[in-house]
Amino acid sequence: SNCLIKSAVTYSETTDWAAEEDGVYYFRTSDNALCRWDGETVETLLPPGEFHGEYLHAENGVLFYSDMEAFGLFAYEVATGLSETIVDYHDLRSLRRGHPAFWWADEEGYYFLGIQQEGTYRIWHTDADGQNIEGQNVPERWWGDVEGWEDYPSALESVSAITGDSLVCITESGDVGLYNYTTEEWETLLEADGEPYGDPIGFQDGKLIFPQGDSLYWSVDPETGEKKFFVRLDDPALRLEAVQGETVYVVRTEAGSDIFGWYGDAAFSPIGRAGKTLCQVGEVIFVTGPSDELFTDREVIDLTGDPVDGRISEYAVLSNGTVYRLYAAP
Repeated sequence: SNCLIKSAVTYSETTDWAAEEDGVYYFRTSDNALCRWDGETVETLLPPGEFHGEYLHAENGVLFYSDMEAFGLFAYEVATGLSETIVDYHDLRSLRRGHPAFWWADEEGYYFLGIQQEGTYRIWHTDADGQNIEGQNVPERWWGDVEGWEDYPSALESVSAITGDSLVCITESGDVGLYNYTTEEWETLLEADGEPYGDPIGFQDGKLIFPQGDSLYWSVDPETGEKKFFVRLDDPALRLEAVQGETVYVVRTEAGSDIFGWYGDAAFSPIGRAGKTLCQVGEVIFVTGPSDELFTDREVIDLTGDPVDGRISEYAVLSNGTVYRLYAAP
């Protein structure tokens, strides 16, 4: 059956608009077209305005995606251009429109994490055929176990990632916990201790990278809870944007602008002016913004055939510093 590798999937409110299979990338543009990039050429599969997919996953020539406009989970066969509804979201009782529905799968079936009408998180589960839907509420409140605060309830602030069978949750007080959706049990992973933790920004060697406060970042093993120092940023203008493997992307704010680049050996290496980061697939970051503002001081491999005239364009930034311009809005 089609399945996602759960340990490699990250859920966040900035939805994943790209996926990769065998070196071929599929991405949604800012004007809602669907494109295919094989490293050398770009093909528009669906024209602007016709694709609203989120949380893309490519497997065996089929693109799976969640669509909150058409309100369902769909499978798009690239070779034929035909699509099939896997799950109709109208069958997910009380799923709220206007909020992304993150999904993943295993041999047992499909899972969906979404927000209900009353604003609480819920997980729905189907069988491998997308039938027999069941649901469970993610607990609204986290009962802390810090000494002296046994009865202090901390509300669930966000569900930001998934690792193994557990959702990574941030509480209102800045603690981090794991909610195992198979056993429905909570486990405290990190206690804020005055400085709140933020949503994880990626994985490195199977460990989650968490920001704490304005300058500290920690590497945490979700299996053992072991926490190790990752980096402290002494420059208040810097913030880590994403971590994937050995690649650490960072943004520096200067003179009112954000500069996108890498961080390594305690140094910032600029790539170009930061636009809106659509998503990260492996060590490739997809970025969108005006073509006359982004990466103007860097050599760009332009695959669009369109002039650099300020139109909104999609770029791919590789971990070796190569920048591709993939698409320019009509």
